[in-house]
Amino acid sequence: MKRTVTILLFALTFFTLKINSQVSTGGIAFIVYNTDGDDNWAFVALQDIPSGETLNFTTIGWAGSAFYGTSEETISVTTTSTVSAGTVVSVNGTTFSPSIGSVSGVKLTPFAGDQILCYQGTSGSPTFIAAINGDYNSLDYVASTGWNTGSNSNTTSSALPTGLTNGINAISLYPGVSEVDNARYNCTLTSGTGAELLAAINNKDNWVSDNGTAYASPCTTSFTVTTPVPVELISFNALLKDQTIELNWETATEINNYGFEIERSNERENWEKIGFVNGFGNSNSPKSYSFIDGDVEGGNYQYRLKQIDYDGQFEYSPIVEISFNKSLPKEFALDQNYPNPFNPVTEIKFRIPDNTNVSLKIYDLLGGVIIVLVDDFLTAGEHKFSFDASELSSGSYFYKLETPKYSEIKKMIVLK
Repeated sequence: MKRTVTILLFALTFFTLKINSQVSTGGIAFIVYNTDGDDNWAFVALQDIPSGETLNFTTIGWAGSAFYGTSEETISVTTTSTVSAGTVVSVNGTTFSPSIGSVSGVKLTPFAGDQILCYQGTSGSPTFIAAINGDYNSLDYVASTGWNTGSNSNTTSSALPTGLTNGINAISLYPGVSEVDNARYNCTLTSGTGAELLAAINNKDNWVSDNGTAYASPCTTSFTVTTPVPVELISFNALLKDQTIELNWETATEINNYGFEIERSNERENWEKIGFVNGFGNSNSPKSYSFIDGDVEGGNYQYRLKQIDYDGQFEYSPIVEISFNKSLPKEFALDQNYPNPFNPVTEIKFRIPDNTNVSLKIYDLLGGVIIVLVDDFLTAGEHKFSFDASELSSGSYFYKLETPKYSEIKKMIVLK
């Protein structure tokens, strides 16, 4: 689904909203973890969770390819309506507050230094969404992640769940806090994109702990989850430069940006693609772009950008317009063909200051005419013609421009 392009003062913004049909990895994040008192815990939804989605929460450890067994608890909730992004859900026993759906299973009673894992699907084939760990097991602890290897079957031991990355969509509290019995996210950030909030919440430096006393509630009752802007265009303009039109534009941020097609019209109806400029993909810093349109005559021109995502979705920029009065050449001139050497097509460009009869011919080394590209009456200005040498062998050839007042010959090379 696409959002409407919004123009505010000089800020021109492309919007693209993509909806997932299930909960994405990192779609929730844990914000309270208690092993004392009532063993209550809490999480925040970082995306809209559709109705009918089942989230499973368990204290059973992950062994790297399977769960250890069923010696601990699992509780599941199936949403009965959409859970909006930013909703904080506290769980006490088997009660989810606010109520977000039907509940099955038993109360989670994590031991000191235990873990809570969230997944969708079955226990035999889980897709992990989020995880929190407070365990230190000297037998298989991995200092680089704060998780364990999963080789030591223990009720308070778990490997980092498959598909999750510690500090991104999972968090190990050990050794980031002095005690791991009870801990709570300290609300370092409560408003931002889902990715920004996820990174803040899963940073163990943003948590506090209490030895022996559980946290009664999260640090806030709700978060504000903003929609990421794929491409924010802050300027787009056109200017005259050396008988050409130069387009310049700048983006403030980019997400999933494949690039820009440049389109031109002289009547705002029939648009043609005249070029493409690669995007930077993902960027949080300003990026500048430019494109030169050298194929213009006098008149009014309109330009627009077609910004394209990597998934093929696109959005148009506002239109910029410019008037262009191209001056006539002051003298005859024949340019070197480009490219040269070439295979099989090249372009020959020339300029004439007056309306006149023009002949442009291609010759072999013996002076024989191979082809007549032009033999006509042309208007004053710049002209260009393509020459296809597909039927010629490699070697040197000549091309000659001739008018009643001017004649010039240049050499070209076919290289196959």
